Amino acid sequence: MYIIESSKFGNFEKIFLRNEATQEYAAIIPDFGANLNEVVLSNGLKTFPVVDGDVNAHDLVINAVYKSAKLTPFPNRINKGKYEFEGNTHELLTNMPPHAIHGLVFDKSFTIVSKIASSDSAALTVMYPYRMETVGFPFSFDVYIEYLLDADGLTTTTTITNTGEGNIPVGDGWHMYFQCPCKIDDCLLTVPSDYILIPDSTLIPTGDKKAFTLFNAPLIFSNTTFDDCFSIVPDNKIAEVVLTDVQNDLSVISWQETGERKYNYLQIFTPLHRETMAIEPMTCQPDAFNNHEGLIILKPQEQVVLRCGIKAERARPNIG
Repeated sequence: MYIIESSKFGNFEKIFLRNEATQEYAAIIPDFGANLNEVVLSNGLKTFPVVDGDVNAHDLVINAVYKSAKLTPFPNRINKGKYEFEGNTHELLTNMPPHAIHGLVFDKSFTIVSKIASSDSAALTVMYPYRMETVGFPFSFDVYIEYLLDADGLTTTTTITNTGEGNIPVGDGWHMYFQCPCKIDDCLLTVPSDYILIPDSTLIPTGDKKAFTLFNAPLIFSNTTFDDCFSIVPDNKIAEVVLTDVQNDLSVISWQETGERKYNYLQIFTPLHRETMAIEPMTCQPDAFNNHEGLIILKPQEQVVLRCGIKAERARPNIG
């Protein structure tokens, strides 16, 4: 049986989608960017925390590393916050100088649309109506997010609708930090990449890329360090990034739907403490408002639907 519960998290409400049989759960904070604060999943033998979220409301609000932030209407960076769209020049606030970063809704208060629990799933749907309230993005859109916990783990479905009278540029992503019981260095990593993008010194893509298939088969992460964007072949399939902790018999899978107007890019970042790894599905490259790589243009009343999720299972074998 699945249930939906809530508790206080500082001044916020935290909503839990919970599988009573397995003790798996996902915890969401609608009042602060619909933040996916916790995910605990089972490998079939025991449960593990697989997403590293903020442990208190103070850290959540400071938002120093954007744990579990929803990245709409652009993921990653916009070069110096400036871009042109349909002949007009716009300038966003540079919240991580010299760039604008991680969209405009990561700290907004989402409205709860529905909560549904049944014998085989629990789902929460939230929405935020963006109405031209931010300098540099004079457009309107609605973003709906559904969180669904069931036997397949957690699935997130994001629907972005252009509610304005003209076209709007859109990108989307998630900023999840994943963890296993062991340190990231000791995990096997699998990444379904074909290219790595070459950035400049401020992590804006230069337009160059090189083939990157090192982790296409499971390989010990060791002392590798990433703050890089990878492209994934958009073949209308599910792409999976897999972290495997062999010692604890656990594989944590971050999956994303690829294809036309889907999550065809991936950012991976390793923090200095090397206890977690940011694995970020993205629809577009960094600075997509300028380079247009993966940029989605929505006509009035047009929408895009995007899916990605998290699951866990027993350790996948090392075939690399």
